[in-house]
Amino acid sequence: MNNGPVGAESPGLTCPQCDSSEVRASRSSYPKDKETIGDKVVSFWRCGNCGARFLGPLAVAAHEKRSRRFIAKQGKSSLDRDLRAARTLKRWLFPAIVILATIFVVIYLLDKRDAPAEQIINP
Repeated sequence: MNNGPVGAESPGLTCPQCDSSEVRASRSSYPKDKETIGDKVVSFWRCGNCGARFLGPLAVAAHEKRSRRFIAKQGKSSLDRDLRAARTLKRWLFPAIVILATIFVVIYLLDKRDAPAEQIINP
C-alpha cells in the first residue's frame, strides 16, 4: 500500500469488494474512526459502485476541503441574503405570535379570576 498522500480520486486504488476503480475519499466520519485508524497515515475511502467503505492511502484533498456551509456563504449575493432573512422571518413569525397571544390570554384569565367580585347594591 502506498503511504503517501493522494488526491480525492485515486486512479490506482480499487475497491476490495467489487474491484471497481470508481472510488473516492469518504466524506463521512464516525465516532470510532479515530480508534480504527489509530496513528496510521490512512483514510477511509468509499466505492462508487457498491458503496463499500474501506481504508486506503491518505487523501489530502478530503482533509483540506472547506465545509459546504463556508463555501456557500462566500458566493451569496445580497438578494440571497434577503430571501433567507424573509424565509426565516416567515418561519418564526407565526409561532412567535401564537406564543405571545397565549401569554396575553393566560394573563387576562388570571387577572379576571383574581378580581374581586362585583357587589350588587339594592336601593
